[in-house]
Amino acid sequence: MRETVKLRRKHQQLIRAAYRRAGRYGLMIKTVLYTGVRVSEFVNLRVVNLHLSPPQIHSVHDKGGSDGYVPILPALAQKLRIPTSAGRRTGDLFGSNRQRAVSFTVKDTARRAGIDKTVTPHRHHPE
Repeated sequence: MRETVKLRRKHQQLIRAAYRRAGRYGLMIKTVLYTGVRVSEFVNLRVVNLHLSPPQIHSVHDKGGSDGYVPILPALAQKLRIPTSAGRRTGDLFGSNRQRAVSFTVKDTARRAGIDKTVTPHRHHPE
């Protein structure tokens, strides 16, 4: 129980630090943490992978080479919908993403947030 509370606090600390840098970074890190997808899966998310009803992301080519659906919180789905509401129906969900750039953003934001433990997005996602 205590570990879960500590982890949630760290996640909130990380998300706040990311939003202070830029809204795009905040939403990106929030999506990685709340879905638990691997960075390699995250960079492959496309606009067509976002489903609002029910709120979920279709993760393509996840570990083992299979596809899967990841349920997401309705509030996160609405935030993800905003960047795509400008008529974009194709392309990357977060614009151009590279795996190394996303990993660097997570680690750099953790450092800026004062989190000294190694942060790996896939291992540390909230319930």
